[in-house]
Amino acid sequence: MTITAQATVNVGASPQDVLELVFDLDQYRQVDPKIQRVRSVEGPDDEGRGSARILGKVKGLPPAPDRQDFVLEPWTKLTFTGAARQPARLIFDFTGTITCHVHRGGTTDVTHSYEFKFKGPDFSGSGCKIRSKRSSKHWPRVSRKLTGRADSDQGVDAAGEL
Repeated sequence: MTITAQATVNVGASPQDVLELVFDLDQYRQVDPKIQRVRSVEGPDDEGRGSARILGKVKGLPPAPDRQDFVLEPWTKLTFTGAARQPARLIFDFTGTITCHVHRGGTTDVTHSYEFKFKGPDFSGSGCKIRSKRSSKHWPRVSRKLTGRADSDQGVDAAGEL
């Protein structure tokens, strides 16, 4: 079964400010409950590649150590992918992307999307896409952390629930 989720919020901050906040995983985990603990972060290197070792939590599953490889496309996109040979890969594959689009007025649309591909007979099915009119729960908190206020709540909610 595959679950995808996406949320977009407009923030009064630059794409670099947004992605630097996400890169500070100890700070970012305060607004994203899926990250229970940050063990280490390596990178990014000159090509924007690196990895983070975390203790992650997906709703309905116990917390588990994981390594997420990442690629930064300065300062427009950050992609996290669940690294191979990690305990979580026995249950699911993961890709998370944060994309920033700057507007002339100085605001930035931040789109955060996830894809979880669950494995095994207990997760059979054709997959689902979850859409809602409310934003994921943690992006308004990210907006407030960056600017002191949430500028808008648009997008999809499932991401905050996983």
